[in-house]
Amino acid sequence: MIKLRTLLLESRLDKMYEELKEHVRNYKIAKEAGIEWRTEECKENIRLIMTAIIREKKKSPDELDRDAFIRHHYTGYIESDAYRQYGKEGGLSWLGSKSKYPMLLHKGKYGQFDVEFRQTGQIHPYVKTDAEGEIVRDANGTAQYMTPEEITAAGLVKTDTTVVAFVNDKPIGFAGDEFGAVGVWVEGPYQKAGIGTDLMDMHIQTRPYMSSGRGQIGQATNAGISLMKAYHRKMSKKHGTGWFKKLRVFDDD
Repeated sequence: MIKLRTLLLESRLDKMYEELKEHVRNYKIAKEAGIEWRTEECKENIRLIMTAIIREKKKSPDELDRDAFIRHHYTGYIESDAYRQYGKEGGLSWLGSKSKYPMLLHKGKYGQFDVEFRQTGQIHPYVKTDAEGEIVRDANGTAQYMTPEEITAAGLVKTDTTVVAFVNDKPIGFAGDEFGAVGVWVEGPYQKAGIGTDLMDMHIQTRPYMSSGRGQIGQATNAGISLMKAYHRKMSKKHGTGWFKKLRVFDDD
């Protein structure tokens, strides 16, 4: 059974050529040993990987940038069933009403729905520390907190980063920090209208480490992988071809 480890999310020419050499080596071994079925299997593997190499060489700069984006951000697969409850109508009702999210980020038409994107605006307090990592205290021994300017300079998140999408007063989607990764969910009837893509965009914008290109979106379902690609397309329209490669501030892995 062909491995073709690099065809989807790890697609890079250097790895493809390494795999091609492996299949050629296996072909020679099988032929010398007179194992006909193994020889034919290796020939098919070589054909498939050569087809993939040709296809890779024909990719546009934006496709190559998208591949680099996916390679960096995708950290593993999650079965769709893991979040089945969120996809149901009313599955996100636990998020509460709009009154909990007074900060309006954006509103617009998505398919047939008028959608508002909101946040709590809750400020994150950060205790101030000195160069040695010790807590800075006043004369009374009370811990001091960082100023907004200090928080910005340190590249820290200022407020709660969760973004919730509403149709009327009903929460139908949200994006949030999932243990450092990015989690995005939209109820089934409201999917495929661009809501999830904009939720991801607005959430990432609030997290400097993530928006800089250093953070990773994380594990994803099949729908999550599609969402990553949609987000990349949105950013390509906004920032131009090759935006992710330009954004990266460290060497590609």
